[in-house]
Amino acid sequence: MIWAGSASHTICWDFTAGEGNPSDRHLALYDTATGEVVDGGFAIPDQHTVLPPEAAGCTEFYIGHLKPGVLDYTIKMEGPDRTYATRNYKMAQAVIDIDYSPNSNGASLINDAHTEVTFRISWHVLPAEAATLLDAIAIWNTHGGYVDFLLTTTGEKWYYSNGKPQASGFKDVTFPIEANHPPGGYTAKFYSNFVWSNVGISTSFINWEDYPGL
Repeated sequence: MIWAGSASHTICWDFTAGEGNPSDRHLALYDTATGEVVDGGFAIPDQHTVLPPEAAGCTEFYIGHLKPGVLDYTIKMEGPDRTYATRNYKMAQAVIDIDYSPNSNGASLINDAHTEVTFRISWHVLPAEAATLLDAIAIWNTHGGYVDFLLTTTGEKWYYSNGKPQASGFKDVTFPIEANHPPGGYTAKFYSNFVWSNVGISTSFINWEDYPGL
């Protein structure tokens, strides 16, 4: 699975044993089912950027845009008048948000005793069929220290459902404020299928000066 908006991916080529080294090569992203090009599919390099001229090499790429509801894509290495190589991939996007909007009980960001903080974590996996039973969201502080996590199927830490993956939803999460907490706020990261490579991220800033004693 390739995730849009996540870390870079690497694609390589080797023309040393073939018919020579064609020039003016570029990458293009297609909807596998329809054969249509996905405009803006590549963020870096874009679909008009000529690849490095070496006969064998690699380049990093980022997926910038996907089509709604589409999971299957084809990456093509193309020239002015032909396609040199194709590879099929499944691609998806995880949209995540960490915010401190009051929940249904009117809870504020930090409790009156200044001992706990409450965030609303929301997520949306596109397309929905890319969601899994083991999708997880972890919360980190600004020093990269682990704070908390939840599984999207249940909103709990250790228990997941054997039923249907939850492609979208929200959960109000409360955890203790750390002693000597770092400045800033907290970051939520989305991990697909419990593989600890973050594919979606959101950060919420806290002005700790608004809370005397913290």
